Amino acid sequence: MKKYRALEEFIKDYEEHPEWFNMMIDVQSIQDMGPYYKPVISMKFLDVTPDGGDIYIQKNTGNDFYGNPYKETRYSISRQGLLKIKTVAKGTFLNPVFYYDKEKNADMCIATLQYVGAKEGDWLKTSCTKEIPRVAKKKAGGTYDNSEPVRKAESGAQDACIREAFQIRGHYSMEQLQKPFTMVYWDLDETKDERILEARINKGIMATEMLYGKPLQAIQAPQQQALPEAPANVDKETGEIINTRYGVEQPEPAEQTEPPAPGMPWQQGQQGQAGKQGGGK
Repeated sequence: MKKYRALEEFIKDYEEHPEWFNMMIDVQSIQDMGPYYKPVISMKFLDVTPDGGDIYIQKNTGNDFYGNPYKETRYSISRQGLLKIKTVAKGTFLNPVFYYDKEKNADMCIATLQYVGAKEGDWLKTSCTKEIPRVAKKKAGGTYDNSEPVRKAESGAQDACIREAFQIRGHYSMEQLQKPFTMVYWDLDETKDERILEARINKGIMATEMLYGKPLQAIQAPQQQALPEAPANVDKETGEIINTRYGVEQPEPAEQTEPPAPGMPWQQGQQGQAGKQGGGK
C-alpha cells in the first residue's frame, strides 16, 4: 500500500488511475487548504474472503448499463462492511429517534450519521428513516410476526445513512471491492502553531458534546472549617494541660535559706527598719 506524503501526489495518481480507488467523495469537492491545515488521506480495505463477513453475493442485480445481464458474480456490502467504511470519515451515529406508526402498524427509526467533510474538516450530517412492520407478509402468502422490529428499523436506517453519505452502490464486482474505500479531508495541524493544538482540543470537545451532551458540573466538596488551634499550654499531641493559671493550684515557692546579698536597695530599706527597732530597745 502506497503511503502518500502530499495531497498533490495522491491527486496525480487518482487522475491517472481513478480505477485504483473507491472514492467516497467527489474529488472536485476538495477545497484549497488553509494555512493551518493538513490533508488526511484515509483508506479502508474490506475483507473479500468468503468467510470475512464484509460482503455477500447479490443475486438481484438486474442488468448492466447496456441492458445486458452481468456476466460476472456481483457482491453487496454487508452491515459489517458498511460499519468499517464509515470509520474512514470518522463516522459516528447520533442518538436515534424511535416512534410507532399506528396506521401502518410499523416501528420507525430516524438515524443520523455525523462524519467529517472534505472542506477543512467540517462535520456533516445525514439522516435516514426506516420502517419495519410488526406483521410481515410471507412470499407464499399469509403473514407472520416480525421479530425485533425496533432493532431492524435502527440498523436499516443506519445502513441507509452510510450508503447515502458515501455513495455506496447496491452491488460491485470482486475487482472493484478489492480497491480501498478512500476519503480525503482537511485536519488541523498542531505542529504549525500551539494555538492550533488548543483549537483542535476545543473542536474535539464540541464534537463530544454533540454526541453525548455537555458534562455535568463537578460537584465541589464542602470545604471543611478549620479547627481552632489549641491553647499554648495544651500539648497538641496528647491534649494534656502543661501549665495553666485557671483553677489549678500553683506550687509554693521554695523558702530561701540564705539571706540575699546586702547592698540591694530593698535590702537596705529592710536593714534600716531593723536597726531602728533595735536601737529603740
